[in-house]
Amino acid sequence: MSNYPRPFSITPWFPLPQFSYRPVFDLAHLPDLRRLALDSNLSSFVVFQIDYYFSDENLAKDNYLRSQMDNQGWVNILIIAEFPRIKSMTNDIEFILRSMRSSATVEIQNHKLRKRYGWQRWIQRGRSGPDLKPNGFRRQII
Repeated sequence: MSNYPRPFSITPWFPLPQFSYRPVFDLAHLPDLRRLALDSNLSSFVVFQIDYYFSDENLAKDNYLRSQMDNQGWVNILIIAEFPRIKSMTNDIEFILRSMRSSATVEIQNHKLRKRYGWQRWIQRGRSGPDLKPNGFRRQII
């Protein structure tokens, strides 16, 4: 026998309501919230990294990125996706493009990115993108 008092129960004189514990809605149809949170976090990292690539601070020293710009400052997303930091985060081009829609630094057109403001400053002189012929000779504009 224990030295503790015995628990007692009180039986109410009124009937207790019967609760049914049914879910208000079916959670099976909702997407995995954890995956959405991770995607959102990853999206923020991708935007932060690509915004840095197109920052004045980086473009001042990144000759490779500047050399990949066409005469309008656009860089193909496939080039950006091959950068080691972006490649370590994701290889999904559509995910990168969706993420970059929220960027205030970089704008998107088709599958190309460019600095939103001041891109003209970073165009390499003598560079001609679309007006180069496939054999490398410049097309004469008359």
